[in-house]
Amino acid sequence: MLSRLIDGLLHVVYSVLALLRRRFVVVDVVSQRLYVVSYGVAVASYAISTATMGSGEQAGSYQTPRGWFRVNERYGRDADLDAVFVGRKIKGRLLDYTDSKDPILARILRLSGRQLGNANTFSRYVYIHGTTAQRMAQGQPASQGCVNMACEDVADLFADTELGLWVYIVDAANPLWIQPSFFKQATALAGVSS
Repeated sequence: MLSRLIDGLLHVVYSVLALLRRRFVVVDVVSQRLYVVSYGVAVASYAISTATMGSGEQAGSYQTPRGWFRVNERYGRDADLDAVFVGRKIKGRLLDYTDSKDPILARILRLSGRQLGNANTFSRYVYIHGTTAQRMAQGQPASQGCVNMACEDVADLFADTELGLWVYIVDAANPLWIQPSFFKQATALAGVSS
């Protein structure tokens, strides 16, 4: 119960701090959209694909974690859009890795959880990264826990972000405690529809 209260307090603190920052990102699991919010206004929106297994913070669950995160590492600044990453290193091009079920392409933004419940996110290797056009064409959750984007979109996001970027992942169908009411208020202010 104490950890839940602490996470609730952290959620409010980080939410207020993020709204005061120049830029942060909202990942909406239900709508499968990623929003870039600048000074409280949504300035860009991208299609995404989150985990097939839904949302959750358990290690080994292949679920997309929820709550507040920061981008702690960035990879692929000058990589080709079809570059394949293995262990965060470029290992070739997509044509060479056709057997990969969930290829990591183009760019990687590695997330680090900022709350007690999602503190294991960094060790779970949860990223925002590029994936194939075929996977994105499904228009539904298809990842193994990461936030997948079209390669062109993740390259745009990467170019417009920096280390320390705040990322907020929300799943209204499976919300964390306090998320639903705050997310609705914050996104209404930002012009984001969930």
